[in-house]
Amino acid sequence: MRIIDRMISALDRASKLGTLAGSVLCFAMMTVITIDVAVRATLNTSVFGAIELAVFALVLMAFFAQAGAYTDGRHITVDFFLQKASPRTSNTLEFITLTISLTIMVLMSIAVIAGGVETLDEGEISFVLQLPIGVFKIAAGSGLILLCLAMLKRWITLIVGFFKRSREGQQ
Repeated sequence: MRIIDRMISALDRASKLGTLAGSVLCFAMMTVITIDVAVRATLNTSVFGAIELAVFALVLMAFFAQAGAYTDGRHITVDFFLQKASPRTSNTLEFITLTISLTIMVLMSIAVIAGGVETLDEGEISFVLQLPIGVFKIAAGSGLILLCLAMLKRWITLIVGFFKRSREGQQ
């Protein structure tokens, strides 16, 4: 059990890292927008690339913060079936849906990162600042990986719970 506890602790730290990255990106986005608004108000011109940077920060913030939202239970769920079910049935249904969701998210992470690498190879750049788009796709895929790790933590917790209940039932 010590290995599982260490794994869960490491997964928690990864989730918190995603939340921190999301917070930093949110602050960066707000700073860029505030500076742009101030420059517009005083100099009657816009900061070059401010909107593009703010959009990139917003998208990456969402991808990185979702792991923390999932871990803290602040994500959107449809659990009215689970509320009516017994704890055992509820855990079983959660395990099944989580297994499917985790599989899909892992595949999405791989696809987004592979798409980012492909975009880097093709040399695709952003419109205004001429930034490599692939870097942002890879960063978004990294945010998806953090979500996968948060989901994996819950998945492991459910399996450990199944084994504990199984042992208790045998005694």
